[in-house]
Amino acid sequence: MAEWSIMLIVPMFVFSVTGDPFMSGATGGALLGTAFVVRFLLGPVINQIGARRTEWVAAAVQTVCAVGIAVLVGMDEPPILVLIGAMAVLGGAGGANTLAKDTISPKAAMYVGLTPQRGFAFNSAAIITSQAFGPTLGAFASSYVLVGVIGAAALLKVNALIAGFALPRDMETPVPAEPGGYWKSLGSGVAYVWKNRTLRRVNGMLFVVEGLIAPLNGVALPMWAKETGASMGAVATIVSASAFAGIAGALLAMRVGERVQPWKILTVAYVAIVAQLAVLGLGALGVVVPVWQVAVVWILAGISGSAPYAQLQAINGLLPPKELQARTMAVSGSIGRSGSSVGNFVVGAGLAQFGLWAMLAGAVLLFVVTQSTAWCQRVRALPVGVRHQEVGAPAVATA
Repeated sequence: MAEWSIMLIVPMFVFSVTGDPFMSGATGGALLGTAFVVRFLLGPVINQIGARRTEWVAAAVQTVCAVGIAVLVGMDEPPILVLIGAMAVLGGAGGANTLAKDTISPKAAMYVGLTPQRGFAFNSAAIITSQAFGPTLGAFASSYVLVGVIGAAALLKVNALIAGFALPRDMETPVPAEPGGYWKSLGSGVAYVWKNRTLRRVNGMLFVVEGLIAPLNGVALPMWAKETGASMGAVATIVSASAFAGIAGALLAMRVGERVQPWKILTVAYVAIVAQLAVLGLGALGVVVPVWQVAVVWILAGISGSAPYAQLQAINGLLPPKELQARTMAVSGSIGRSGSSVGNFVVGAGLAQFGLWAMLAGAVLLFVVTQSTAWCQRVRALPVGVRHQEVGAPAVATA
């Protein structure tokens, strides 16, 4: 929650100081870019470091960065480049923290007698909740930047204390380092994802999905409002309603995910997300969809769109053998983050060139990619309770 708040507060502060949207964008981009890089590079070593230790160290680094950012924004003339550098370090620590949480969630679940899938579901619900409340708190605190950043630092400190002292030390089983060194280990993780057809297909879909979803609220929805005459207040209401609906969806997914096959969840959930792009694209045809109807589509997408996250985590985390799980999750998370980054540029350029027609094209692309993946024979063969497979083996397991 704290990181999501800072992601909104600080770029807005930079824009208010410089009046330069490029510097504002660079501030947020520094955080997201280093998060992607660190998550990818940390995969081969997180098992040796330990996910619990990684999490509390990363949270401690985030806390220090947040305090430093608070000092910088409190200056009369803050050095913007130093501020951007602090955001980059904060993002890198955040990437490590997120990977540690993804890695430790199934282990924590098994430690207390739950299934690994339940651990992924809890982790998914927590992330979605933070994505809902974080920007809301950030928007509220944007007029009180120093107070907001200090509050975020306090939350990060609590995170570090919980990870360092509350999590049991014997929750993880050490995994020996792979012979051949770091780069061979990194390459083996990438190679496993590439050679396993199920993972390759699922993560290819993830790249496209994240690329089309990430710009929806920040780029596509404001342009739709401009084209159709809707107010920015309506946009804020739609986004907030969808975010809080996502919390309900995440809680629902915790129950449904253990009873329904993954391909069925992906099929239904992504149809609702396709509807988000399509309802915006109707503006290109001269069809003005009332704001309340767009809000309904966003709420339904918020509820159903929460379900695939835990399923994709489980596929990427449980399909590989134990010694490759952290590396596979690092690679898959990096693919999603890179899709978000690329998607912002591509969708923004498409909207600038073709207007809302780009949303109709995106809806068609998203439908084809998600449904073809969900109906793929190997993905359909994954039952409830995915377990690991060797590279090249059929992606079938017993529940």
